[in-house]
Amino acid sequence: MSAHSEDAFVADLRRALDADLERLPGHTLDGLALARRRALDAAGRRPFPARLFDLAGGHAAGRLAAATGALAALGLAIGLWLHEPALPLPDSGLEDIAMLSGSEELDMLSELDFYEWLADARPTG
Repeated sequence: MSAHSEDAFVADLRRALDADLERLPGHTLDGLALARRRALDAAGRRPFPARLFDLAGGHAAGRLAAATGALAALGLAIGLWLHEPALPLPDSGLEDIAMLSGSEELDMLSELDFYEWLADARPTG
């Protein structure tokens, strides 16, 4: 949607809603205005982050518990991200299976003794 068509849409919507608003009875308008004022007053009393702590009880212990939980989750995430496994993952051997299941002739199979000697002679460590 282009900016011009969005502006036109908003203007048309505003006109339609204003026309519907004029048809509402007076007591309904008064109730809506009162509810709006109450909502704005309630929202203006406390900033948004303070309302988040209501989930944690709204008092100092709840705030401390929420902050501790957030720090613990952050520490765990960083620890898992930076952690390197102590041992290398074992070789699955799938590459060998793929090579052995191929249909091409394998010259190295005729010289298995050489490869066994090579594996034994390789220094470990």
